[in-house]
Amino acid sequence: MNASVAILVALAASLLSSPAAQQPTWPLLIDSFPRLDTTRRVQLPSGRWLYRANITLRFKESVSDSAKREFFSRHGMTVVGVTRSGRFFVGIPDPGPTLDSLMGRLQRLRAEPKIRFAASLDFSPLEPAPEPRPAAAAPLLDSLSHLLHEENSGLKDPVRTVIRDSSAWKEWWRRVTADHLQAVPVPSVDFHREMVVLVGLGTQRSTGYEVSVVSVRQVGATLQVRVQVSLLGAGPCMAGMAVTSPVDVIRIPRSGSVVTFLDESFQQDCR
Repeated sequence: MNASVAILVALAASLLSSPAAQQPTWPLLIDSFPRLDTTRRVQLPSGRWLYRANITLRFKESVSDSAKREFFSRHGMTVVGVTRSGRFFVGIPDPGPTLDSLMGRLQRLRAEPKIRFAASLDFSPLEPAPEPRPAAAAPLLDSLSHLLHEENSGLKDPVRTVIRDSSAWKEWWRRVTADHLQAVPVPSVDFHREMVVLVGLGTQRSTGYEVSVVSVRQVGATLQVRVQVSLLGAGPCMAGMAVTSPVDVIRIPRSGSVVTFLDESFQQDCR
């Protein structure tokens, strides 16, 4: 009996220490704003205000959840929320009342090897929405194989293209990942059976923009790619002061059809 109890205790301990038992409980932001500290602000020379004790950041793709937890703990950060695409809104220890102190804190965070980008947040008083709003863009379809979907690519100009061979794929991948500090391995694509669709918005003046391929379907002799673009709208949108270049790269079955792109733009109503 004692041996059985010992086995059960050991099994329980292993389950508690397993990755499944240590899943992060960060609040997921879908149709809601993060709760930010509106009492602490700092003013820009232009007269605009920034949150002083809240920033937004994104980790590099290879960073594990446990490494993220360690990073937040080491920097005394509190996670306010995270979007589906992995963009975190966090509270930070008050850097001080000056703009230089906030910018200095951001600069040090951007130098961290785990960080993809870190940015400040424009301050605007948030008014509660009278009713839940629909999401700015439809969810991604599981049937599409997304090779890369992020805010910060190396593409400076808008692009809508189809890639059908490995040499062109390697060159496009090099351009898309040009802003990464380290070379990113080229995802494997069997161009005998597959091809790649790449869409990008080009350089944008802030965070808050997104581009997503939401469907690919055959319409007669044409392969129609439906692209949804999320743009900043009126009201207190959560936009960070960082140059971005959103991109979505998908892998689909190879087709000899002419490919057309159908763009649908949505403005985020933040009022």
